Amino acid sequence: MATGTARPAKKHRPASVRYSNPITALRQSLILVLILAPLFLALKPARSATFEIESMHLAARGDGARLVLDLSADASFRAFTLSSPDRAILDLPAPARVADLPTRLVGPVAGLRGGAFDKGTWRLVIDLAAPARIEAASVQTPSRGRGHRLVVDLVLLRQGEAAGTVFGTWKPEINRLVAPVPRLPPGLERPTIVIDPGHGGVDPGAISRSGVHEKTIVLEFAAILALRLAASGQYNIRLTRNDDRFLPLRKRVAIGQAARADLFISLHADSIERQSAQGASIYTLSEQGSDGLARELAARENKADLTAGLEFDGDADVASHLIDMQQRSAINRSVEFAALLVVELGARGPLLRRPHRSAGFRVLKSPGVPSVLIELGFLSSPSDEQRLRKPVTREQVAEAIEAALAGYFAERRG
Repeated sequence: MATGTARPAKKHRPASVRYSNPITALRQSLILVLILAPLFLALKPARSATFEIESMHLAARGDGARLVLDLSADASFRAFTLSSPDRAILDLPAPARVADLPTRLVGPVAGLRGGAFDKGTWRLVIDLAAPARIEAASVQTPSRGRGHRLVVDLVLLRQGEAAGTVFGTWKPEINRLVAPVPRLPPGLERPTIVIDPGHGGVDPGAISRSGVHEKTIVLEFAAILALRLAASGQYNIRLTRNDDRFLPLRKRVAIGQAARADLFISLHADSIERQSAQGASIYTLSEQGSDGLARELAARENKADLTAGLEFDGDADVASHLIDMQQRSAINRSVEFAALLVVELGARGPLLRRPHRSAGFRVLKSPGVPSVLIELGFLSSPSDEQRLRKPVTREQVAEAIEAALAGYFAERRG
């Protein structure tokens, strides 16, 4: 009888896993790559073409003008008009190449200027010799050939006609027209809203730890809000500034008065030493100030002119000690709008504790004009800064302001 453990039978190793000569294996791998490479190249998606503005043409069209831009690919766009001075604005994604601007001017077009507006936006400014409106704007696909064509039609305004039409959206995946401003029932006028992006130019306002300027944040918010409100067809919109320029405080007040504004909205995003302070807040006018924080913010904002080297004029245009019956009525209406705005902003984002406060902000001292100052958040708060830089936050804030405006004017009309 045999002793010990029986050795198991040796299994046959399949050929596919047999050990092979390394050189042979390498040769086989190279042959496989050469055979399959053309197939992988054929399956690889083609690299998207770089976006370019290939050519620009300007032609007379009745009492107006037609601007045609040949684009290398479809693109979102934004087109709107501004006044003082009169001009039409066309925003496109930043192109890799831009064709020469047309040199022959026709119709209401008095000049053309183009350049980078921000990191991702190229802006064409069409200077107008007379007030005009954008009658139509769309991206068209030629029946033959490559690329796309952006066509913008401008027509002169007739007596009493408004220019409040805004075309296009700023979402790359969507490119649709915004409907023209609807006509209102007889006897019903559109309220005028003046939107005031704080600071600008040599006055950056608050600066976050990462280097973000308040003047930039509020200008971006103002542009989105203005486009949204103008596209609704319910309001006449005026911006105190639409670029990076400095405006004295009393000039901002004067713009609200000259426009006979039904509401003046000043946008800010301040900074304070207490980093725990965060969330949006709304301020209305009062001489005493509702609390220390409100007085602190008002004192800082009231010194904005000093940043630009201007002397403090002690409210030369508006006597701070004199608030007549008209001003008191405007303050009461400001408080009404602020109350609605607290509700709408609170439904869409964080609010500062006690979100409605008051202080002696000089920019709110336009006699007879209901005025509010909105602190969108605090750049001294990292969480607020991150929130304010998100496109979704800007849309939510604009939506909240639009909803509050609708409620405010519905109550006044009722």
